[in-house]
Amino acid sequence: MATGDINGDGLVDVLVGGVEQSAVLMGTTAGLAFPTTILAQGRAARLGDLNHDGHDDAVLFEQTENGFRANVFHGSAAGLDQAGVTGCYAESPVSTVTIGDVTGDGLADIVMQHNESYRTGSGQLNNRHRVVVCSETAAGAFETTPYTVENSTSTVGVHALVDLDGDPAAEILLWDPEDAEIQRWDVSATLTTQTIRAGQQDTILDFSVVDMFGRGRRDLLALRESVDLVFPATETGFGPAQSTVLCGTRHADLNGDERPDFVGTLNGDVCLSMSAGAFTMTVDYATPRAFPVGRAATRVALVDLNRDGRTDILTLNPDTSDIAFVEGR
Repeated sequence: MATGDINGDGLVDVLVGGVEQSAVLMGTTAGLAFPTTILAQGRAARLGDLNHDGHDDAVLFEQTENGFRANVFHGSAAGLDQAGVTGCYAESPVSTVTIGDVTGDGLADIVMQHNESYRTGSGQLNNRHRVVVCSETAAGAFETTPYTVENSTSTVGVHALVDLDGDPAAEILLWDPEDAEIQRWDVSATLTTQTIRAGQQDTILDFSVVDMFGRGRRDLLALRESVDLVFPATETGFGPAQSTVLCGTRHADLNGDERPDFVGTLNGDVCLSMSAGAFTMTVDYATPRAFPVGRAATRVALVDLNRDGRTDILTLNPDTSDIAFVEGR
């Protein structure tokens, strides 16, 4: 589930990806509009303004004979152009995709990651993790730049994030849940990395970057199966971790104290971790609490759906094929 503004009216629109189709729910002053627009492709749905025309575009994947293809559906005042244009290709199934400016040119890029296995000259089986940065030109064409990481593990995810080090480009964080580590990439100049260890034999479920301590720096949050970890940002990367227990990585200031609160799902319910007071250099959050919203919620999004200045919660409920709306107070 992705949220954005497709038609530039200032209202939140929602894109829900499926296996073979995606649904577009346009925002109105009365809420989300039905019926929905249905697009033919459905994998890895993301929204972002790729051509800088003030309208968010949809990125959807479809399987082809040669791999996976990213199709771009441009937004406009009339909604999404349902014809779509071909963006870029991946030779094997795409594991993760996101949108952000990683080249520092001021334009959003499609960043996707896929894995492939190969044998070395000695016969050892390794995995090659390819990160593909796909950018739309002023003429509407797409240019692709691949990056390759040799790695002996089998699962890596990629996230493109906002700038962490003060240059015009966002960094890419490679996420290896099996080895419980995160690698920080900067591709705007030369390829540089920093490896952040998140503990042995404790799978990383998700991660995000957020200012946890009110210093104007984005700290690294690693959500794990047991205790979660926060790595404070430093001048050169991320420092030693502090432990905490949080509901998820989606965050917004829900109670008006100017600190991030965290929202996720727990056993099909919505889970909240609320901040416990003023900013300090210690991660202090109240005990997570869960409450039912719809049935078997699997995804959450935080948006101001009704434009009242408060953050609302949207949950995706696959069992009932609907979206639940929790109004912020």
